[in-house]
Amino acid sequence: GNFTAIQLVYNAVDDFTKHNIATRFRSNLAGYDFSVLGGNFDNRLVIGGDFAGNLFEAGLRGEGIFSADENNFQENFVKYILGVDYQFNPKLYGLFEYHFNGEGTKNNRKYDLDRLLKGEILNLNRDYIYLLGTYQIHPLLNGSLGYNANLNDGSGFFNAIASYSITENTYLSLGFLIPYGNSLSEYWYYAKAVYLQGEFYF
Repeated sequence: GNFTAIQLVYNAVDDFTKHNIATRFRSNLAGYDFSVLGGNFDNRLVIGGDFAGNLFEAGLRGEGIFSADENNFQENFVKYILGVDYQFNPKLYGLFEYHFNGEGTKNNRKYDLDRLLKGEILNLNRDYIYLLGTYQIHPLLNGSLGYNANLNDGSGFFNAIASYSITENTYLSLGFLIPYGNSLSEYWYYAKAVYLQGEFYF
């Protein structure tokens, strides 16, 4: 049907001495978009999937993977995200997500900071929640406030953004990142930040 597709991806590595390969099937069932995938990425066997649809008037979606070392199947982990969002009225939108990161650890003294600094991983711990609210202050001005919390070490951050539409295809945004946490907690390593972002669509 119109919503069904199969993808196959092959990526040669080290002059074809190694490779990454994956396949993904996606379709629609009972009003839900879904997909399943499987492959080999950097010597790890991976299977996973995702779904998106509606739960009454709210949006419901999730995605997850199971990953194992092809040479040691005991070295495995599971990751998944479950989320729900809702448009309360034309101006107010809200989102809630829970993220389980089986690759991480609850012991902050065992955090893999080296892999984080290399960009190989994004999260250090296991359990997170994320809350986001956006509000249209004016037809040309939108504001949003996000909150990300590490549920195990008590750290987190707030992210506030104001976005102004200069023209129909040009946006200018001012953002603030405010982390918090005790010594050696995950977001204790992050600095407070202010940033300016410009977007142009053509």
